[in-house]
Amino acid sequence: MSLERQVRNKLAGKRNAEQEGEAKEWIESVLGSKFPPGEAYEEALKDGIILCKLMNKLKPGSVPKINTTGATFKMMENINMFQKALKDYGVADLDVFQTVDLWEGKDISQVTMTLFALGRETYRHPEWNGPYLGPKPSEENVREFDEETIAAGKAVIGLQAGSNKGATQAGQNMGAGRKIILGKNKLAGKRNAEQEGEAKEWIESVLGSKFPPGEAYEEALKDGIILCKLMNKLKPGSVPKINTTGATFKMMENINMFQKALKDYGVADLDVFQTVDLWEGKDISQVTMTLFALGRETYRHPEWNGPYLGPKPSEENVREFDEETIAAGKAVIGLQAGSNKGATQAGQNMGAGRKIIIGK
Repeated sequence: MSLERQVRNKLAGKRNAEQEGEAKEWIESVLGSKFPPGEAYEEALKDGIILCKLMNKLKPGSVPKINTTGATFKMMENINMFQKALKDYGVADLDVFQTVDLWEGKDISQVTMTLFALGRETYRHPEWNGPYLGPKPSEENVREFDEETIAAGKAVIGLQAGSNKGATQAGQNMGAGRKIILGKNKLAGKRNAEQEGEAKEWIESVLGSKFPPGEAYEEALKDGIILCKLMNKLKPGSVPKINTTGATFKMMENINMFQKALKDYGVADLDVFQTVDLWEGKDISQVTMTLFALGRETYRHPEWNGPYLGPKPSEENVREFDEETIAAGKAVIGLQAGSNKGATQAGQNMGAGRKIIIGK
């Protein structure tokens, strides 16, 4: 067997039929037309016509003139114009296949990866309303603090700072920041069956229907249909069209629409799970935390009369003190200051437990 044939066989083994199917269905959905019947995936894409039409749908005018007939170099020119349009759209050079990968069939898997990179890039274009291919990329979460907040933060003893006169930070919870934990088993250990049960019961109560019998919590939520229906109950019209059947990317699109509706409803970006957390089961506990964040947000919507999930968020309570009271307060030992003659803060409860509240 020739070296070229060996390389071709090895590259063919890299191909993923499921991903190719998803890419094909996405392109057909964007274009509103099917691939030529009976033609292989790579053959349908080879002349670059479909690819150029795809770019013109995503961003009109990306490829001003598509060669539909002509010599070989004209078809290869289509591929080159598609590659240029990809980069202009925002796809990184590193993610763009080489012309020979498609034209000579050197590496069709790379062509598919380029299409998924393009699918990811569409999320960064607010003018594009879907359909989408693949999960939404994570976004940078930049937070700015004023000088007063920064100065106040310097007074807090960090977890690395050890103890102060016997006082440690053992048991303190400083927020719900995300952790990277290797392995699904460890993530499964983070899950809280009671919280999942409360979230499930709340959703069923809002929708007026039960989860599919015998189906696991995460499986029932995975296609995004129940989540989109939930948002439409809380705020009618939040998700105008829910995909109930179709390819994988259609179900992932449901999740993305739910995430957008969540943010529009008022849930903070920081509280919204990533698509892979649910779709790939990377972190189901984060999905549950998002549902509790949504439950808290419903209290801020007077048009919603319940049921509710979790306790009502505390409201701002501004109190003014005279100078004498402020001076007296300075004598109180804070939680970071340790103990005073044997007195500690052991046993203090800093918040209310979670619960489902039916109606106000």
